[in-house]
Amino acid sequence: MRISAKADYAVRAAVELAAAPAGKAVPAERIATSQGIPLNFLEHILSELRVAGGKPEEAEYPGVASELPRVWIAVRKNLRNVVEHVSVADIAGAHLPDSINLLADDPEAWVTR
Repeated sequence: MRISAKADYAVRAAVELAAAPAGKAVPAERIATSQGIPLNFLEHILSELRVAGGKPEEAEYPGVASELPRVWIAVRKNLRNVVEHVSVADIAGAHLPDSINLLADDPEAWVTR
């Protein structure tokens, strides 16, 4: 699985926000500098996160791609098996749950296809 730079940057920004003291605003410039993310790109990502939407169960594709929403739903379920068991605070605090470490320790998980 390839993770786009955009997705990687979005998660890294979320981790930076989770590591900040509760209720304290974190300037985008600080996140960009800390994580080595181009500021303009980060600002665009943060803007998109504010207005995110697009549910796969509501997507409709024509012709041979008509079953694609079911694939996105299956991907979402498997993604939830990971992300619902780890928080950005866990990542920021370097305290990953054992279930996450077990998945990441599987050599097959490291193979790019």
